[in-house]
Amino acid sequence: MSEKMENPNSAALAYPKYKRFTYERVVDFLVPVVCIILGFLVGMILIAIAGKSPIGAYYALFKGAFGSLTNISESLLKAAILIFTGLSVGLAFRCGLFNIGAEGQFMVGAISAAFIGHWVSLPPYLHIPLVFLFAALTSGIWGLIAGWLKVTRGVHEVISTIMLNWIAYYLIQNWLVTGPMAVKTTSTQIVVSEAGTPAIYSSAKLWRFLAEPPNSVGRIALIVIVFLVSFFALFLILKRAKKLGAGTWLFSLLGSLGIAGISGFFIYQWHYGIPGVRLNIGLFLALAAVAFVFWLLYRTVVGYEIRAAGYNPHAARYAGINVNKRILLSMFIAGALAGFGGVLMVLGTEFKFPGVFPGGYGFDGIAMALIGQNHPIGIMLSATLFGFIRGGATAMQLPPYKIHKSFADIIQGSVVLFIAAYYIIKYILMLPARRKE
Repeated sequence: MSEKMENPNSAALAYPKYKRFTYERVVDFLVPVVCIILGFLVGMILIAIAGKSPIGAYYALFKGAFGSLTNISESLLKAAILIFTGLSVGLAFRCGLFNIGAEGQFMVGAISAAFIGHWVSLPPYLHIPLVFLFAALTSGIWGLIAGWLKVTRGVHEVISTIMLNWIAYYLIQNWLVTGPMAVKTTSTQIVVSEAGTPAIYSSAKLWRFLAEPPNSVGRIALIVIVFLVSFFALFLILKRAKKLGAGTWLFSLLGSLGIAGISGFFIYQWHYGIPGVRLNIGLFLALAAVAFVFWLLYRTVVGYEIRAAGYNPHAARYAGINVNKRILLSMFIAGALAGFGGVLMVLGTEFKFPGVFPGGYGFDGIAMALIGQNHPIGIMLSATLFGFIRGGATAMQLPPYKIHKSFADIIQGSVVLFIAAYYIIKYILMLPARRKE
C-alpha cells in the first residue's frame, strides 16, 4: 500500500490551505506605511533645520487639507488625477514595463478634451462620453507607440517614453496651444492676451455635485446608478451564501430596489448646493477606474497573462501567452488611463487647456505606483494621501510659517527613496518572526 493510501491526510499535507493573513503579509502592508512615516520625519527635520516649527507647519498642512469642505474638495480633485496617472504607471509595471511617459499621455488627453470640448457641440449625455472616448484613443495610441517600438524594434520603453514626453510637450504647448488651437481674435476686438485654448462648452463640463443640485434627468440617472451598483454589490455578497442558490438574484433585486428607493427619497430632497466647491464626478470616475483595473488584473484571463508577462516573459511565452500582444494592450490602456487624468483637469477645473500647463501629474504617478506597490487599491490610497498633502501644502506658504509649496515634493521624494529600500525595511520588520523561529 502506498504512503498516500496509508496516510489519508497526505493530500492535505501536500497542499496546505492558503492563509490570507500571515505575519509576512502584514509586514508587506506595513512597509509602505513605515516609508510614509519616515518621509514625514525627514520633512520635520528639514523644517527644523530651516528654523521653522515642524509641529506648527504640520498643523497648517492638516488644516489646509481638512479645514473646510472647500479644502477637502480641492485635495480630492488632486487625488482623482493622481489615481489615474498612478494606475497608468502601475498597470504598465504589472506587465514589466516602466511607463515614464504618463506625463506626455496626460497632456495628449488634456488637449484632446480641450479640442472635443470646444469644437464639438452635443448634449451633455453624449458630449462628455465622446470626450473620454476620443481622449482614450489619442492618449492610448500615444502610449501604444512606445509598446510598438519595444515589440518590433526592441527599443526600451524608458527611452521611448521619455522622448515621447518631450514630443508631446513641444507639439502641444509650443504649437497647438499657441497656433491652430489658440484663441482667435478679430480686428474689431480689443486684443487681450488670453493664453491657452478656447473655453469648452458647458455641455462638456463635469458635474460639480456638491455645488449644483441635479436636474430631473440627473436625479433619475443617479437613482439608476445607485440601483445598478447596489444590485451588483449585493449579488457578489449574497452569492457566497450557498443556501440561497437561485434566490440570490431575487434577494439582490429586492435589496437594490429598497436601497434605490431610499436613496431616491433623499435625492429628490436635494435642492441646494454649496457655492465655490469644485469637487466633481471625476472623483467617482477615478474610483471606477480603480475597480476596473483591479477586475482586469485579478479577475480576468487577460489580466493573468499581463501579470505573467511581467513576472517572467520567457516562462509566459513557454506557457503559450502572446507576450507582445499583452505589452501592446498594457501600454494602450496605460496611455488611456493617464489621458483620463488630463480630461479630468480640463473638464473639471480648467475648462480649457491652460497657457501655463500645471504639469507633473504624470511623473507623480510613478511615485503613486511605487508607494502603492502597483496594486490598484494601494495606488488609490497613496494618491488620496498625497492629494491631501498637496492640498494642505498651500496653507503652509502663509504666515507665520512661509514654507514653500514644494515641501510636498520633498515628502513624496523621501517616501519614494525609502520605498527603494523596501527589502531592507522588510528585513528589519521581519526580525521578530525570525527570532521566534
